[in-house]
Amino acid sequence: MTTNLFAESDSAGSAQQSLSLDGDGVSVSVLDFIPVALHAGIRAATNTTPLRDYIEDAIASRAGDVSMELVFPPGSYYLGANPIRVNRSNIGIVGRSAGLSSDSATANHIEIGDGVTARANINVRGLTFEKTVISTGGYAVSMNLVTNARVERCVFYGNNKLYGGVKCHRTIRVKIINNDGENFAPNGKGVLWTGTAASHSIDLHVRDNEFYTIPSGIGLDVQDYCEGLYCRQNTFFACGAAGVSIAGASEASTLLSYKIDLNDLDSCGFGIYSNYADNMSIGVNWFSANTSASIRLDSGCAGVVVTGNQIYGNGHVGIQCEADDVNIVGNLITACTDGVVLGAACVGATLSGNSINGNVGYGVNLLSNPNSVSVVGNAVRSNIIANISGGGSNLNVVSNLTA
Repeated sequence: MTTNLFAESDSAGSAQQSLSLDGDGVSVSVLDFIPVALHAGIRAATNTTPLRDYIEDAIASRAGDVSMELVFPPGSYYLGANPIRVNRSNIGIVGRSAGLSSDSATANHIEIGDGVTARANINVRGLTFEKTVISTGGYAVSMNLVTNARVERCVFYGNNKLYGGVKCHRTIRVKIINNDGENFAPNGKGVLWTGTAASHSIDLHVRDNEFYTIPSGIGLDVQDYCEGLYCRQNTFFACGAAGVSIAGASEASTLLSYKIDLNDLDSCGFGIYSNYADNMSIGVNWFSANTSASIRLDSGCAGVVVTGNQIYGNGHVGIQCEADDVNIVGNLITACTDGVVLGAACVGATLSGNSINGNVGYGVNLLSNPNSVSVVGNAVRSNIIANISGGGSNLNVVSNLTA
C-alpha cells in the first residue's frame, strides 16, 4: 500500500487512499502528492511554488505501465520552468476545471515519451495551458514515439504568449479533438506533426478544433515523413502564414494520403498550402479573406482532388496550382484576384463544373503556360480582366459558359 503523504481528509482524490497503487488501475489526484499548505494557493491561482516534482511523484506512484488516471482537481498548477515528463503507457491525464502554467520561454508543459522507448495509450483532456512569458518554442503537449494517443477538450490559452498547442513526432494513431486555441505567440503553431525517414508518423486525426490568431504562424503544420491525415470540421482563423500547411522538405520525404474537408479557413495567409504531398482530397471547405492563395498546390504535389469548396472574398488567388494530375471540380470561386491560376509546372490538370465568377482579374489564368490542361464545362462569368486567358499548350478549353 503506497501512502500519499500530503493527502487531506477532505481533499479531492483522498477517497482513493483505500485503493492499492500496485494492483489494478485507479484514479489518483495530484493534490494527494502536493503539500497541504499549497492547496489553497492552487485553488485561488496564487501559488508560486513549482509543482512539477510533486506531479511527477504522482505519476511514479504507479508500478510499471499499469493503467492510471491522473486527476487535476480545480485550480491552477504552476510548473515553474520545467515540463511534466510522462515516460510510460496507459495513462489518462484529466483536468477538472484545472490549468497548467509555465514560465519558460521554450519548455513544453507535458512531454509524453522520451523518444527511446515506445509508449502507448495516452489521453490528455480537459486542461487549460498558459504561459507567463512570451514563448519562442515549446508546446502544451509534446509526444515522441507514441501510439494511440488523444488530446481532447483542452484550451490552449495563448494570451499572445503560448507558442504551440500539440506536437506529434514519430506518432501512430493520434487524435486531436475538440480543443480551443487562441492568441498564440506570433510565429506559433496550433499543431505540428513530423516524422523521420526511419520512423514515419502515421494517422493523425485533427477534428472539431478552433485555432484563432497566430499572427505569423500556422494552424496545422505537417512536415516530413507523415502519412494519413484526416483534418475535418476545424476553424483556422487569422493564422498569418497558413491555416494548414502540408509541406515536406523534398521528394524523398513526400507526404501521402491526406483528406481535408469541412473546415473554415478565414483571414489566414494561405488557407491551405501544400508541397511534396501526394494523394490528397480537399473538399467542401469554406475560405474567406485570406491574404495569399486560399489553396496553393506547388510543383511537388501530385494526385490531388479539389472539390466542392467555397472561396469567397479572398485578397489573393482562389486556387493556385503548379502540381501534376489535379482535378478541380465543382468549386465556387468569387471576389478574389484571379479565380484559378495554372502555373508553368502544372501538367494534366482538369477544371470542370466550377463556378468562377466576379473576380477582379482573370477567371482562369493560363498565362504561365501550363501543359495538357482541360477546362471544360465551367461557368466562368463576369471576371473583370477576362474570363479565360490565353496561354498554355495541349489545351482542351471547350463548353464553358462565359456569357
